[in-house]
Amino acid sequence: MTEKVNAVAAEMAVVYFVYATIFGSCAVSFATDDNFRQGVKNFVGQASEVTKNIVNAKAVEMANNIASGLQIAGYKISFSAEEWKFITEDVNKYVSNAYNSLDSSAITVGKDGTLGWTKNSQFTVALAGGISQIALNDYTILTFRSADLKQNIFGLMPYTNNDFLNSQNSTVYSCSYTFSATPFSLIYYSAQETASSKFKYNGLLTSYTEATYNSMNELRCTHSNAEFGSTAVSLLSQCTPSEKYTKMYTINGQVCYFVRCADRKYRFVTLDYLNNSPAVTDDNCVPLINHYTNKTYYSFDTACEMYYTILDACKMRHLTKDTNGNTIESDADVYKAPAVPVSGSVPDVYTGTDDVTLTIPDSVTSVDDYAAIAEANPSDIISYEKAIEYPDGVPKVDSSGLFDKFPFCLPVDIYNMITGFYAPAEAPRYVIPIKLFPQNDGYLIDYSLVVDFNFLDPVIPIIRYGTSFIFIVGLILITRKMIGAQ
Repeated sequence: MTEKVNAVAAEMAVVYFVYATIFGSCAVSFATDDNFRQGVKNFVGQASEVTKNIVNAKAVEMANNIASGLQIAGYKISFSAEEWKFITEDVNKYVSNAYNSLDSSAITVGKDGTLGWTKNSQFTVALAGGISQIALNDYTILTFRSADLKQNIFGLMPYTNNDFLNSQNSTVYSCSYTFSATPFSLIYYSAQETASSKFKYNGLLTSYTEATYNSMNELRCTHSNAEFGSTAVSLLSQCTPSEKYTKMYTINGQVCYFVRCADRKYRFVTLDYLNNSPAVTDDNCVPLINHYTNKTYYSFDTACEMYYTILDACKMRHLTKDTNGNTIESDADVYKAPAVPVSGSVPDVYTGTDDVTLTIPDSVTSVDDYAAIAEANPSDIISYEKAIEYPDGVPKVDSSGLFDKFPFCLPVDIYNMITGFYAPAEAPRYVIPIKLFPQNDGYLIDYSLVVDFNFLDPVIPIIRYGTSFIFIVGLILITRKMIGAQ
């Protein structure tokens, strides 16, 4: 089990490293190396599922190569033009939000200078309506999407289907929010299936005050709005089969649900287990891994225990018990503003139509060396490549299978004749060694006769074309004779 956890943790380090290389290529810079690292973690917490899936696939490939002894410096990571488009859109959105929405002044911290769910750490956040994205601290990001057409809202959920998004939804409005916990690569999604078309997430978001230890069935906040009043917002909660479209989690990009199992333990399970309700154990659940400490959680005795696990890792206060069983407040770091880029945006050239290759700078020594990427020149990291067989635009024909058989090979023969003009032509050159009469120190006659046909270069293309043309015409005439044509 230890080897499994270490392997996953090593892989996640590579995932963050790939994100860091993307940042470096897009000229996104931070004040310090620590801020750069935290900026990468913040971005991972809010990147789209498409971007996460793309990066995870590249990271797994890179991790396997590293395991086989490949050096990091100079390693190339390739993306298709479509993949790169998704990634740069997310980077653009992140950089824009960093200057607009991730504003520490929007958060009113608790009396003790921390964020949490106790009386002294209770916080409030001012939401601006539309799409509001708030970094509570270095580890947690809240994203609120005000009323929009149901298709647009539920299209952002990691799991849905066409039956749920039917044609009648062109007049139905919904709203949603997400809670991201970067230590676990965990995101909680919740969507209101039907909402007023005028509903906006503006006003105040205030954390609930926990009454007693181990009493939270949901991790809740209150959203207060002058027009729509107060509504409960559950940032972490249990799910049921009926809520599979409206409440779900992703852990490392895998869709899952937090449920109470038959043995009365609480676990994260996949959709198959949610639908079929088989027995779930620690062996077939979705593990929750803290990638900062390498600790893995398979089950929880209470739902609240999971919430506390998240809050502890995210440095947010809640009630707990001391060694004597007395209720006390948990430890938490003093609040500090989230890491914001010093400068940087994704230039238009980075959203081109060509395939993209990122080359890790030669100065990098390990998958933890973010500083070398942050200081690298973006033009030395990124390159664009056209995967075209013939620069002149001659298309490539698949000559496998049927096209290998006569007479269906005729079109390919014509194709080969045409493309033959684009092949590098070299005249034959023969070197004939002549060694006669061996001596103690070699040969009495030691000479090389060179026969070079480069004097025929001007006429070779004509000969090649004529030979190919005669060959193809001959094949056509033979084919006509074979099929009885006159």
